[in-house]
Amino acid sequence: MQALQNLPSHALRRVRGILTDIDGTLTTGGRLPACAGLALEQLSQSGLHVIPVTGRCIAWAEILVRLWPVDAIIGENGAFIPICEMAGC
Repeated sequence: MQALQNLPSHALRRVRGILTDIDGTLTTGGRLPACAGLALEQLSQSGLHVIPVTGRCIAWAEILVRLWPVDAIIGENGAFIPICEMAGC
């Protein structure tokens, strides 16, 4: 796997979305740092689908999909995927 900044421009144009771990990757000590929230917002505004992944429960994932600038969250280790269907949710 390569970091996005190392991909050639023709490969970057084919990227449609980003999947990322939440706990300990996006969050620190259970909190989303401002820089991570800004990065999620910038990715979303650039037109990429942003989909965090967690082993946490359905209720937790459903709340975050409405609070964070993401298209969906894969929760319960892939057993559940709440999708943001409303603009601005």
